[in-house]
Amino acid sequence: MALRSLTRRMKEAGRLRQWEASLSLFVQALEHNADATAFNTVMSSCVAARKWAVALDIFGQMQLWEVDANKQV
Repeated sequence: MALRSLTRRMKEAGRLRQWEASLSLFVQALEHNADATAFNTVMSSCVAARKWAVALDIFGQMQLWEVDANKQV
């Protein structure tokens, strides 16, 4: 599945407060060189579900995956 499609599905899961589904899709997105948009989308899903620690952990992983956290999406 292409990165754009995965990101759209993550966004929809987040809208439905299904943060775990969004996170699962994000893991798949990592295999497709997830970009700042994918990271932001999954973090937003986690925040919407009040899973702040998970969102912060994902934010911390951005540097490991060499994704620019300051890039405007």
